[in-house]
Amino acid sequence: MNYDFDLPLTKSKYFFKTTQKVSATTNVTVRTRPTKDSPSMGTLRKGEIVTITGPFEYEAVSTKKNHFVWYPVKRSDGTEGYVASSYLNYSASTPTPTPPVTPPTTGNVDVSKFADYNANQYWAEDFKWAVNIGIISGYPNVKNPATGKYENLLKPYTNLTENQMLSILFRYFKPDELASTIANTSWYGDVNYQLATKYSLPVLGANTASKQAIAGKDITRGNFARILASMHYGKTVSQSEAIKFLRDNGLTTTKTNEEFKPNDSLARAHTVAFFHRYEQIFNN
Repeated sequence: MNYDFDLPLTKSKYFFKTTQKVSATTNVTVRTRPTKDSPSMGTLRKGEIVTITGPFEYEAVSTKKNHFVWYPVKRSDGTEGYVASSYLNYSASTPTPTPPVTPPTTGNVDVSKFADYNANQYWAEDFKWAVNIGIISGYPNVKNPATGKYENLLKPYTNLTENQMLSILFRYFKPDELASTIANTSWYGDVNYQLATKYSLPVLGANTASKQAIAGKDITRGNFARILASMHYGKTVSQSEAIKFLRDNGLTTTKTNEEFKPNDSLARAHTVAFFHRYEQIFNN
């Protein structure tokens, strides 16, 4: 089965390998045996790099129910002992690799084969166009809540996060840059937010500890309008200016900001419809 996750995952510390170098997350005691009840062999300083010398071991005292394991480690001075896995970090020398950007499948894709495709919906032609130029793709072999079966789905009414919307935006406007930009960190949204900064887009998320979570939250129609219009003009515009841009150019049929519902979440179907209209108006 296939699972899609929008949020970053924590890499398990059960996967440290022998000879791998890791660092201490804080000042921590090195023990002679894999238990806190054993004598101390000194203290690792925060950030100190040590080498894993063997597989992890469980707590030596059977009555202790720890949520961590112990690793045998060697310090630079040759001292060896045990440290709890919860105080060790991958970041010393082996950061989680960032996967390359893989564009969606493009070409002659028959979207009618997706189980939730509906030719009578307003987004039918928009999805055909978007899937075939590669700015969005379907979900293969996922559980369809309507049938209980595992099928290929478009999920037109699923809301998009800000990061997901940026992926679509840059696949449309800057596909070569999106593919060639190298991530500076292992965070999943790194490249999108590098480009968002480069083009002065009014995004709410960012590659900072305090704003990474925002990238994984639903984007509103109003924020989407600002980002799209700002990308079009090459400068940051207000939400009112952005919605007026959509109305003036026929990207929306709504007559007022309130009718546009700027505070509602942006669904996948909305997104492909906006981009398809943009293509028809500005690039045809």
